[in-house]
Amino acid sequence: MSINLMLFNELGKMCNLISSYDKIFFNTPASEIEIASFKQKNKLLLPDELEKLYQLSNGFQILGRTAVVYELKKIGARFEDIPEEYVVFGEIVGDGEKLCFNEKTGEIITVYKEKVFHYSLDGFLEYCIDQCMDGFFMKKPDLSACSILSTDTINSIQKLYSLKSVTIRELAEKFVQYDDEQREKYMYELPIVIRAAVFSFLKSDYCKDFIKYLKDKDDIKADNFIRGMKRRAIDSFFNREKKLLMTENVLSHGMCNR
Repeated sequence: MSINLMLFNELGKMCNLISSYDKIFFNTPASEIEIASFKQKNKLLLPDELEKLYQLSNGFQILGRTAVVYELKKIGARFEDIPEEYVVFGEIVGDGEKLCFNEKTGEIITVYKEKVFHYSLDGFLEYCIDQCMDGFFMKKPDLSACSILSTDTINSIQKLYSLKSVTIRELAEKFVQYDDEQREKYMYELPIVIRAAVFSFLKSDYCKDFIKYLKDKDDIKADNFIRGMKRRAIDSFFNREKKLLMTENVLSHGMCNR
């Protein structure tokens, strides 16, 4: 199996446009000699598609801890919650879900709270691109600078920009009127921060039923949707914590000055 170079290149271009939104970096590509040396030293075999990924970038990080691929030298650490036949090479979402590969079969999985989920590197790159859409909505870079992106990506970004005149109430009302398939298509077109806002506006039963529908589908795109919602919830939690800490610091500083 080979990695989709178009997905990787699109991700790199998107990250370049929103690089100041949150921590993003791509390391220098690993050479064939470096990869061969790593495999020999650690007695590890890398799946072909993962080896190709390291030839594109020797590790990278997307939007804080949203997605992390370790440098080669950091691969191989053992974790208690990871089945023995799998090797960890990165993290996803920021809640402890780890990216792994099976050395014998080349299978790519994620592990979260000892539960194993089948995955793929292309699915992972699609997840990263979806998260970047959230960054485009929040940062709103100049549309003219987006001309380097694919037509599909540009169309998606233009749809995001048009949302500024729509209220969350209106979006939630549309969601309620649709069936599950229509809701899925509708929500995929929204940036993650707006998906989360719509969910917060809905009755919990609607949210639970829709998430169950996605879980029952058992496909990577639906799984990535759920991962994106988890990531946004984590970000929202830490943003609230930061604000509370800042308030406490201001209060304590003010009291000290009295």
